[in-house]
Formats: sequence, structure tokens, C-alpha cells
Amino acid sequence: MSAVFNLETAVRDAKLAQDLELESLCSGAGHSRLVKDRPTANDSGSRDCVKLASPTAVFRFKATKRAFALLEVMICFALVTLIAIPLIFPHVAILKEEKKFIAQIELDHLIHLLYAERLEKLFKNHIPWVEIEKGDKRPITPQMLIDAKYPKSPPYATGTYHFEHLKHKPGKPVSNDKVIYLFDLVFTFKGGAAEKLKNKNEIDVTYKYRVAMERVEP
Repeated sequence: MSAVFNLETAVRDAKLAQDLELESLCSGAGHSRLVKDRPTANDSGSRDCVKLASPTAVFRFKATKRAFALLEVMICFALVTLIAIPLIFPHVAILKEEKKFIAQIELDHLIHLLYAERLEKLFKNHIPWVEIEKGDKRPITPQMLIDAKYPKSPPYATGTYHFEHLKHKPGKPVSNDKVIYLFDLVFTFKGGAAEKLKNKNEIDVTYKYRVAMERVEP
């Protein structure tokens, strides 16, 4: 509730003004000395009138109910937001870390299965020596995931693997010599959940496993 003053100013002497106080005509009480205005109906009340001396300012007091201003609503909304952000932000950060941790576990699990699948293929001589020696990158196929018994959708967009030759002994093998080779079996992933796991300076997510192989030189 707020007060509103409406200012009316008499521009001539003896201007008629009302004091707006209602008085019952049937109450039996004497009227005030002010001049009475004629009521519209019996006992409906009347308005006291008085003649004003020289130009006089008249204030009329009226109580009104004011609606909320847009600025007040915006300030209230801003305060609520400032209070809510510190309460919500830690939970959002925790949720992001949980998703990242789950993606890391899923990818680690997949890599272990793929590593075991490649070792099995090496043991059975199902991977050509040319592929190992050249070190060309090859895609991780859906069949590899099936052979690795990974039934879920992979947590990456593209994945490759290749062999990196480190060293071998003897250094200069001859025919029919048994040579020990040391390779890194490298898995590389891009996109998908794997994208969230790489460090700032990394282009791809990479896993390396050291593999030793024995080969009889032809």
C-alpha cells in the first residue's frame, strides 16, 4: 500500500471544496457548521463543503495498491540466481568428473580386451609379419570387438592400432637365426568419450603395450 497525493489548486477566491467526510442524515447527530451538499438518496450520506479563502492548495490523500515493477522482479531474480549458483555448481562439477571417470574405466576395459585379442592372434600367427614389421596403422574393426568379447558400443569415434619396432637381437641376424624383437603395440583413439580423456597437449588418446616376439629368420 502506498499513498498518492493529488494536488488541486483553487484559482479564484471563495472556490468550493469538499472535505469528503460522509455524515448520515438519519443518525440524529447535528451536522457540522460546513455547508452540506444534497445527498443522492436518504441516508446515503453527504459531503461537507467549505468555501476556501484566496487561492489555496488542497491535498487529497488516497491509498492505492501498487504492482511490482519490472526492475524489482529482475533484481529479485538476480539475487535468487546468485544464491543458487554456488549450490548447483559443485554438483555439476562432480557429475562431469563422474562421467569422465566412467568413460576412463570403459576405455581401459576395452583396451585390455583388445590387447589380449591381439596377443592371441600373434600367438596363433594370424597377424602377418609384414604388417608387424612395417608398422602401418590399421583400424580397429567391429570383428576385433566381437573377438575381444566387447558387446557394447565403443567409447570412441575412430580407433587404430600399429606396431612400433624398438630393437632386436642379434643386431645382424643371418639365415635360420632366432631373433628376439621388441615392439610397442600402440592403440590410438579419437572422438567420442575418448576425447574427454586426453590431456591438453595431446592430439589423441594413446595406449602402449610392450611386446616381445621371437622369430626365425628365413
